[in-house]
Amino acid sequence: MASAKKQAEDHRDLLQKFFSDDPQFNFQGQVAHGSYGSTCHIQYNNPERQDIKDFLVKMAFDLEGARDAMIREREYLQRLRGNRHVVQLVDIPDNPLEDPKNVKDPKNVKDPKNVKNPNPDSNDWIVHPDDWIILEWIDHGTLAQFITAAKISGIPRLPNRLLWRFFLCLIRACVAMAWPDNREVMKKNAQEASELMHNDLHLRNILLGEPPMDLEHEITPILKLIDFGLAGEWPALDAANGMQLNIFDIGMVMEALICVSSNRLFRQADEETAVEFKTGGRVIKTNAKRIIPHPRGVDVNLLELVCTCMASDHNNRPTLRSLLRTCLTAVTTRTAAYYNHDFIERDSYISDLWKRLTTTPAA
Repeated sequence: MASAKKQAEDHRDLLQKFFSDDPQFNFQGQVAHGSYGSTCHIQYNNPERQDIKDFLVKMAFDLEGARDAMIREREYLQRLRGNRHVVQLVDIPDNPLEDPKNVKDPKNVKDPKNVKNPNPDSNDWIVHPDDWIILEWIDHGTLAQFITAAKISGIPRLPNRLLWRFFLCLIRACVAMAWPDNREVMKKNAQEASELMHNDLHLRNILLGEPPMDLEHEITPILKLIDFGLAGEWPALDAANGMQLNIFDIGMVMEALICVSSNRLFRQADEETAVEFKTGGRVIKTNAKRIIPHPRGVDVNLLELVCTCMASDHNNRPTLRSLLRTCLTAVTTRTAAYYNHDFIERDSYISDLWKRLTTTPAA
C-alpha cells in the first residue's frame, strides 16, 4: 500500500486531471493532507453561480478506516447543514467526480443516462463515490496558523474583545452540534440535545472565514469547525455527555488563544493533574493549568469561564445556555471603554490585527 504522501500526490494528480477538462474549473493545488486523506482547492468560474467562487475537494486515502471516516463526515455535515459555524457541504453542477466514467459504482450517480460510454470497470483515474466530499472554501487559515502568526509577530496577548468573539463562535458551533437541525438556536429543553461530539476539536480543525455582516462579527472573522471524520454520538451514562465533552474542548482552544500558544497539554479531562481554583465562592479542579494563576491583562470573567469549561469533573462545567448568555453579553456590552480604552481593545486595532495575522507568512 502506498504511503500517505504518495497517495496525497496521486490525489493531486487525479483531481488536476478531472478538473482541467472543463473551463468552469481551475485547479489551484493541494492545501493539506493528513492521516486519512487530502484536500485540494478548486476555483469555480460559472457566471450563473456567483455564490461559489472556490471550493475544496476532500478525498479519503486507501487506508483502513479512511472511507468510513469520510462517510461519517458526510453524514454529520448533511445533518449540520445551515449551521454557519460549521463547514458546509457544497453541490457543484457538472461535477466531474459524479461522471459515471469516473466512478466505481455508477448506480450512485444522479444522471448516468446523460453520459455516453460509462466506464465503471476501468481502474484508470477512478474514484469511488464514498471517497470524497466537496466543501466550501474558508479564506483565512486555521487557528493554529493564527496563533503561530501572532507569535512570529511578537504579540504577547490577544485583545479581550477578540477572545470573547472567538469564544462566542465556538459556543455557537457547540449549539449547532447539540441541535443540528435548529440553525444554532438553542432549544428550551436541554434533554432534547443530541449526544454529538466532534471528538477531534483542536486548533487545526478550526478555520477563520470572512466575517458575516452582523453584530457578532463586526471586527473579527467567523470561526468554523471542520473535519467531522471522528465525530460520533454516545450515551453519557455516568460519564460526560457529548455537549460537556465539546465544552471541555472549546475550553482548551480558548486556553491556547489566551496563552498565544498552540501546545496542547491535555487531550481530555484528567483529575490527577488538575489544579484547584476558586470561582463563585466554591473551589473546583480544572485542567486549565496554563492560565492559573491568571495572566495579567486578560478579563478575569473570561479566564474563570474557560477554567470552568476545563473542569476535570464534567458536572462542574457550565451549561451551553449559561455560556451563550455570558459570552453574548460580553460581546455586545464590553466596548473598548470597558477596558479603559486600552489601545488593543479598539475596533480598528482588532480588525487590523486579525487581517494582518492571517496574511503573515509562516516562519
